[in-house]
Amino acid sequence: VGKLRERLQELRAQRETEQHKHSVALTELRVKLHEEKQREVAATRESLSRQHETELARAARLRETELARLQALVCILRDGASSELRNGLKEEAREEARRSYEAEKLRLTQELQEAKTSRRQAEEALSNAVQADRAKAADLRVAHQAHQDEIQRIKRESEREIRRL
Repeated sequence: VGKLRERLQELRAQRETEQHKHSVALTELRVKLHEEKQREVAATRESLSRQHETELARAARLRETELARLQALVCILRDGASSELRNGLKEEAREEARRSYEAEKLRLTQELQEAKTSRRQAEEALSNAVQADRAKAADLRVAHQAHQDEIQRIKRESEREIRRL
């Protein structure tokens, strides 16, 4: 019995040792996974940061280019540029206005067509409903007349039956 207890205690000690080893290994794996995850997050953050900085720099260059172009135009106009340039700018403005007018006209034309189509569909639906209503009214009148005729027939038969009795 004593040997059995000793053996049981040894097995318990081994099991506890194994459990401790496994929990330590599990903890190490969790730490390693967390560190790896942190590295990936940092790499992604760095990549996104570089991408954002690149996009900001590109936007700044575009803005600076546009600003320089506009400043050059202002200087030319202020310095009394030739009438050709003024006419060119006016023509460019007219063309832009015409394009926006055409786009708005096209949009409004499409909306008008859609409105006409929906109105036509609504009118057709109304016409169908009115026609169905008229047909129903005619059916009701015919049924009413048939009922009245039946009532008259029954009255006459009743009167005849009463006289006969």
